Amino acid sequence: MKAPSFADVAAEREIIGALLMDPETFLDVRGILKPEMFHHRQLGLTFKAFVMQYEKKALTDLRTLAKVAEVSPQMLAECLTEDIIPSLVLPKARKVRDLFHKRHITWQIQQTLAQLETLTPEEIAKRFSDLAAEVTISNNSKVVFDAAALCRRVMKLQEGREDPDKPDGPGTGYSLLDKLLRGISPKRMTVIAAATGFGKSTLALNLFFNLLTARHRALFISNENDVDLNLDRMCGILSGLKVKDIESGNCPEIAVAFGKEFYTTGMFMTDSSPRTIEEITSLITRYVIQHKIEVAFVDYIGEISHSGDSKETEEARLARFAQKLVDCAKALGIHIVVMAQLNRQGNAKGRPTKAELAGCFKIAQKAHSLLLFWQDDKKRDILTIDKNRQGPVGLDIEMQFDRTTQRITEIRILTAD
Repeated sequence: MKAPSFADVAAEREIIGALLMDPETFLDVRGILKPEMFHHRQLGLTFKAFVMQYEKKALTDLRTLAKVAEVSPQMLAECLTEDIIPSLVLPKARKVRDLFHKRHITWQIQQTLAQLETLTPEEIAKRFSDLAAEVTISNNSKVVFDAAALCRRVMKLQEGREDPDKPDGPGTGYSLLDKLLRGISPKRMTVIAAATGFGKSTLALNLFFNLLTARHRALFISNENDVDLNLDRMCGILSGLKVKDIESGNCPEIAVAFGKEFYTTGMFMTDSSPRTIEEITSLITRYVIQHKIEVAFVDYIGEISHSGDSKETEEARLARFAQKLVDCAKALGIHIVVMAQLNRQGNAKGRPTKAELAGCFKIAQKAHSLLLFWQDDKKRDILTIDKNRQGPVGLDIEMQFDRTTQRITEIRILTAD
């Protein structure tokens, strides 16, 4: 019988055959396949039985699997062919997974089309957006590694660390900061905190600018500043011209320079409309899927619209927002940079700490790294690495913040006076 559309039973048989020939092949496909992804029902039951037996360290031979799965031994024997190479089964597993998603997407489309007359345009769009997010996140399944897999992973990690100065992810554009943080790695969140009006958004825009000029793809979500204000600041960072002159219209040449620099980049920026945390994570998911962004900026966490329990405290709300953003970064394999606020002004109390994060100390607990932007008693602009799971903490980098152009550059790591 001919296999239906969006199914490859031959590939499914090869996967089962490879598992029968070499059970350790499972280590290569365990994070990709689930029993329900098999179109052939009996092969799916066999895979489910194999997973159960393997994880119990029990027998996984043909007769045992046939008995546990309640399938025909003859059917399993037909999966064993001479041309199967267990070490090459990975692309077959990915194909079976992708075909499963296509079948699921087709079914969802049919369901939506059947209800088209009763749905609003917004509801239709949301269904397809949610479907895209579901497929992306389901491909980032949680895996438990055994000893052999963990040993191989350690080897791979060390091979990638031969150059201690090479960032683990996209660079920030600040060499001193990159050396300490090892770049902004995927699946993690950085929090930038500063007092009201001190420059957290400007620092974020400088990081955004640096990523784009290094040809990384990034999304800047603003819950506070208007998109035109952010663009004027970006023009100042690019040109070195005073932002007030750019705003006055006295620098028409900046439009050409801006287009030349950014027209073909992966730059995406929102307006300042209020958004809920669900809208933000959905937006990030969509731009990861459609535009392959590597970094998302959220400016800032305190301006995310309230949603959920009306009795929820601000601390609980901000902690929930932070956890949602961390989960989003992990599921999508990107880095998220979040702006937060410090509970004070200027240098009134000397160097700030994570305990002064406005509304919620737990924001810092969720972050992979925490950067505090402030000014010391010598009027020096300081970027303090208050938390860093990848390296040293408590270090201060002196920054040069030109408030007329919005450019922020690094000068040196400060030592104790």
